[in-house]
Amino acid sequence: ETPIYVLGVEPPPALATTDGPSFEETLTLIADASGGHYRRIPQAQQMPQVVDELVKELSSRYILTFVTSGAGQRKWRRIEVTVDGRTADTRSGYTGTLP
Repeated sequence: ETPIYVLGVEPPPALATTDGPSFEETLTLIADASGGHYRRIPQAQQMPQVVDELVKELSSRYILTFVTSGAGQRKWRRIEVTVDGRTADTRSGYTGTLP
């Protein structure tokens, strides 16, 4: 899967109904589930700075992979990566068997 990075430049449109998540909540869910991020940019003039920060972040990423054991039920499983007491930014989980 590929991390999705979403940059929101303008205020989101008003919702016709208050049922369900907002546009920003939906974009955040998509980005977080993929291991990416949603960033709101209040003014278009800030786009170059935000993109520069994103490029720096992406250039310092590590890709960790593992093969599931095939044992256990295939279901949603949360992922958390902790190194020296610090939690890494990761996708929220995967659907599969036990690691």
